[in-house]
Amino acid sequence: MSWMLSSLVPELRRRAGIEGLFVFGWAGSLGLILIFFIALFFAFGFWWPYWRAADMDTWMVYEAFLFNDGLDQTYFAHPGYLTILLLGLWFDLLHAAGLLSVHALFELPPVSDIAASASAWMRVTQAARLLSLVYATVFIAAFAFLLRRLLRDWRVATLATFALAFSGGLMMEARVVRTELLAAAFAYSALLILLLTPRCNERWRVVMVGFASMLATLAMVNKIQIIFPLMTFPPIL
Repeated sequence: MSWMLSSLVPELRRRAGIEGLFVFGWAGSLGLILIFFIALFFAFGFWWPYWRAADMDTWMVYEAFLFNDGLDQTYFAHPGYLTILLLGLWFDLLHAAGLLSVHALFELPPVSDIAASASAWMRVTQAARLLSLVYATVFIAAFAFLLRRLLRDWRVATLATFALAFSGGLMMEARVVRTELLAAAFAYSALLILLLTPRCNERWRVVMVGFASMLATLAMVNKIQIIFPLMTFPPIL
């Protein structure tokens, strides 16, 4: 009996270590991360007043309104082209589906009607936050799969995905409309793809390098300042 217990204790200790964190396996662990990430978004962020994070919610929503009105863009600091374009198309889609009454500048109620104006801005800002949530969840899933392929250890990839998903930066970016989210998602997905290229045959290497280059270019199109992290990629590789 004592011999059986002595042989069982090391096994229990082993299971109680890092293995005990992954009782749901790879797919279950990733699913739980995404579920809790989305739940926290709706518990803390989605219902914030539209003016809570005016930088850059109000800027980007206004630029999407201009885009849908066929007017020129006025914000060029980042310059945010993809964010504005996709946000305008998202508003168009929701408007066509009857889920959003205001999708362009000419449809906004007059500012003299404070209640109607505030309601319109609140609804359209919430719609924009939902799109940011989509960006963030897709980025988390892509990061998880690419890192698992790179490291060949789904447990380490799961821990890294957990750290990314519940980092202050990403959780905040999912709650507001900022250009950094798309830029970072494209840039760091490009880095992981480039790190994977040596394991592929020559034909696929060309495709993967080309795709990673496209992602890096899109990152710069949306936020020109991402050029500084991109400049670190050659020495990293």
